[in-house]
Amino acid sequence: ARPRGVQVWNCMPADTITAFDYGEGGALHPVTISSPRNGVFSGRLVVSSDQAIRALKVTVSDLAAAAGRIPAAAVRVRYAEPGSLTSSSQAPYRYNALLDRLPEEIPVSSSAPPRESYPKNYMRVKYAPGPQFPVARKGISVGAVAPLWLTVRVPADAAPGVYAGTAVVSAASCDPVTVPIKLVVSAWKLPDPKDFRIVNFGQHSPDSMAR
Repeated sequence: ARPRGVQVWNCMPADTITAFDYGEGGALHPVTISSPRNGVFSGRLVVSSDQAIRALKVTVSDLAAAAGRIPAAAVRVRYAEPGSLTSSSQAPYRYNALLDRLPEEIPVSSSAPPRESYPKNYMRVKYAPGPQFPVARKGISVGAVAPLWLTVRVPADAAPGVYAGTAVVSAASCDPVTVPIKLVVSAWKLPDPKDFRIVNFGQHSPDSMAR
């Protein structure tokens, strides 16, 4: 069951967070971010609760290494707002745009669990006609969930190395939680966007053409 009170927990960069998710408990791992020099890369953190989260605040320190320091001003903290079927393509239990300003209150979501069906024949694609079985999601509860993105803009002249800092997460209903940040800066320098070169490859989908 969803734990009571405010939780601060890790997630992987590619994780899809929903209003039904919560942390597994245990010690927090560092938010690890890898970037070349002149790069802009992100790590993630999640705050959730069974009640509304009020006055959420994240304070980031400077990131220090033996060879130099990256100021806290180079770290951008953003909050992913809930989706909306009227203003975005995301369902209300998922998250969409990244906002620079944390809201004063993050309410408990009012979303119901998604209702989905899958083919009984696993060789058939999900949306093709044919027999389906429904997926019943029982015993799960929504919460107030704040997916956070910590985005570091690494200076072009930054020294390669491992930088360390902290993010202090606080809210009205919990004591501050200190989360380590680990930034790994490689020696390679990313070109400025104006110097990017992009190659696009087209690929036929024979299955789509056959259908």
